[in-house]
Parts: sequence; C-alpha cells; structure tokens
Amino acid sequence: MQHVKPFQMTQPNDISGLTKKENLAYQFAIAPQKATKVPIKIREANVGTDMNSYLSRVATKYFDTQDDFTWDIETGGDKNIPLVKAEINIGTTITESDQAGINESEFYMYFKQDWFFDTNIIVGEALEDYPIRILDDPTPVAGGLYRYRVKLELGDPNAFVPYEELTSGKRFSKDFSPVEHTMSTKGGGIHHDFPYTMRGSMSMLRMQDKVPGDMVAQPLAYYFKTKDGKVLKTWQDKRSHDFDQQFLKEINFALMYARSNMRADGTYTSKGKSGHYLKIGSGFKEQIRRSNFAAFNSFDIEELVSMMLDMSVGKLMFNERAVTLSTGEWGMWEFHKSMEELSSVFTPARDNYRIYGKGDGKMGYRGQFMEFEGPNGIKVKVMHDPTKDDPVRNKKYHPTKHGLLESYSYDILNMGTSSGESNLQKVTVKKFGEIRKWRSGLRSPYDYGEGSMETTEDAWEEHRAAIVGAMILDPERTGTYELNMQY
Repeated sequence: MQHVKPFQMTQPNDISGLTKKENLAYQFAIAPQKATKVPIKIREANVGTDMNSYLSRVATKYFDTQDDFTWDIETGGDKNIPLVKAEINIGTTITESDQAGINESEFYMYFKQDWFFDTNIIVGEALEDYPIRILDDPTPVAGGLYRYRVKLELGDPNAFVPYEELTSGKRFSKDFSPVEHTMSTKGGGIHHDFPYTMRGSMSMLRMQDKVPGDMVAQPLAYYFKTKDGKVLKTWQDKRSHDFDQQFLKEINFALMYARSNMRADGTYTSKGKSGHYLKIGSGFKEQIRRSNFAAFNSFDIEELVSMMLDMSVGKLMFNERAVTLSTGEWGMWEFHKSMEELSSVFTPARDNYRIYGKGDGKMGYRGQFMEFEGPNGIKVKVMHDPTKDDPVRNKKYHPTKHGLLESYSYDILNMGTSSGESNLQKVTVKKFGEIRKWRSGLRSPYDYGEGSMETTEDAWEEHRAAIVGAMILDPERTGTYELNMQY
C-alpha cells in the first residue's frame, strides 16, 4: 500500500490503452472546479528527443528503399600482418632455444596473407632492432598460409632474432625494398588494399492509439502546459501531445540503444506478428562500443585527451580532431570540475567576468566549462544527452556520488568528418520515412458531422510509423569513456 502526503487527494497514476470518459473522471480530470488549471510539473526535463533533433540538424541520409545498406571504409594501404609461425627448417617450428638468423642463416616465416615481396625489408614489434629481408616471393602451403624464406639483415654474424619476437600473433610491416648497386634485376612489388564494407539495417517502429468518438472535444478539468509554452485544454490536445512525445522518444532510443538482431551470416530469424521477418538495426551505442573503449575511476580531462590522441595520431590531421562529447548532467559537472582543476594552474584573468559585483557588498560567481582545446589540435565540445539522465530507462545509481551511473558516461562522437561527411548520420528512406495516418469512425476530430468514414464504430484511430537507422561512417573515430564499474 502506498502512503500519500497530507492533503494529497490522489495518487500519481498513469493509464494506457483505450481511454474513456470514466477513466478521466476517476483521475479527477473532469472534476467541476480547480484552484488552478495548470498542474505543477514534477519532471520538467524533456527527456528523449535531443539526439534525434541533434542528428536531424547535423546529417540525415536518405535511401530509396528500406533494405539493408552498406558503405565502404578506405584504409591507407599499409597495414600490419600477424605472424602465424616461424621455422628454423621447413617443418620444424622455432623453440625458445633456437637463434633464428644467427651467422646470417636463413629461416622461414608464415603469414595468412600474400602481402610481402621478394627484396622487402620487414620489421616486427621491435622495429629496426631486427630488420628481416624477404629472399623470395611467398610459397602457398597447406592451411591457406604463405611461407617466406628470410634472413636477418644486420651485418653481424652474432645477431639473431629472439624467440619472443617470432611467436604467433606478432605483427610485421614493410619498411622498404633495398637492392644491389650493380646490375640489380628485381625490385619489390606493390600491393593494393581495397576498402572494407560495413553493413547496417533500419528498424521500423510503429505505434497506434484508438480514441472514442465522445472524447474528441472532451475538455479537461486541468490544463497541461508543454515545454514550448502551449496550453493543452482538451483531452484530444493532450492525447496528441503525449503521442508525439512518446513516438519521438522511441525513435531516439532506437537510434541510440538498439542492438542488432542480425545473425553473423547476415540473415534474420526473428518473426513479428505478421509472420514476416523482424529486423532491428544497430544503434549508435552498440557501434561506438565496438571501436574504442576506456574506463576511468575518476574523470580526468587529460586522460580523456590521451585517449583521443590514441584515436588520432597517424590517422587524422590536426584540423580534423574536433569532437563532440555526449554525456549526462553529472558527466557535464565532472567535466567542469576537471577543467576547473586544470585551469587553476594558470594565472587568473584580471577581469570581472567570473566574479562580479551586485551592489551593497554583494558578489556573484558564474561560468561552466563546456569546451576544451588541448594539444595536437584536440578540440572537445560537451553536449548534454538527456537520455542518460532518464531514471526510467536507467535503473542504477552511482553508489557513492549523486545521480545515475549512465549520467557519468561519455560517448565520443564526430571525431572529424569522413570524406567530407558527418561521421554520425541518421538514415531513413525518401518516401514513407515517417508515416502518420488516421482511420475515421462515426466521429473524429477531422470532420464536423459530414464526410466519409472507414469504420462504423464511434471511434477513430491514429497510427504512426518511422523507418530509421544509425550509421557511423568510420567507427574508429568514435569511442566510449565511462566509469570502471559493472552495470
């Protein structure tokens, strides 16, 4: 049993499904008299539409159909190739006691890819400490491997490659292709690296509501005031507003949090009520967490910038390192505190911007850090994502601090652009991307006693649907930075 506060006449309650006049009467919504017709809102925050609005402003990509979509990511053409195994002699795998390459002896290296060429100098994780020269073009062998005959190229007969540098998984890359000065006959070859393909899916969302005919013009005993100041005086106005807000919230959650139900082979097995296949596309959060991830015990702006540099160095030019950092209100507060601490080492500005006088000896203090420009072109701009502060969706609270755990998480968005396009994009279809339809009965808000009707029932229906998806052109330019705790 719930206990109410003194003078509280009713419990805060919610209703769903078909709403009739007696439902409103039970909730005192058609009571004869009220001291004020505008109820005080306990939760004023408009939770749930921010990311959708943000993406609609930044970039929306339109497709002709709702089929799965693909895009290609082009690499720079250079890459590391993991070693499968090494052998002193063919058929004899190297052991800890072996000294590969000593006395300028030859040995063998096996890779899964035909990537290196005769005359190439390749280096492993120890780099130029052990430059290895390829002596022949590769020989295909069983197991889909390529065998290379190689030697250590140092000019020191006592030098050899340590066993730990030739274990499975060690990565190797090409440096250059040296040849003899006199009458050389062959040089290193070139390789071609083709873009790899990413695949995404759209989700189709649908909601519906049925309204009795006698509720079309039903006035309310109290009014509702929307965030933009509009006052809702009838049940029809409130119902339409609730429908709009909840539908937009579903779109937002699908864009951010949807987990793809596509199998590894690209097929779908789940079926909906119609018996046809049900597709759920991957949201931004799932795509971001698959790329770069770091956990922290206490937020540190310099640690975050180090993570961003790891994502940028050797990949992005200085002028491409602007990032939007999405977080909740407590995350914004942590960012501000870290910036306050960092800025305290600098000489304070001699102006009256932050500390100001109000007269009669009264003082004021203002300001919140929302941006940071760090070394090597890193630029951070904080954006509030209200879904992280939604206590309905997010159930766990921080065990030692204020607020929800999710409010302290940071999503690294928009690390530059990809081929001139925004890295994060909302996707939809050109036609029927959003659908809004009505089915009129005997009475509806769209006629005044004359006109056609689609059902003989004294009621009308509203249906809404949207086909949306999330696309991150280059997932490596995104990341997640969150508390080191189990959710």
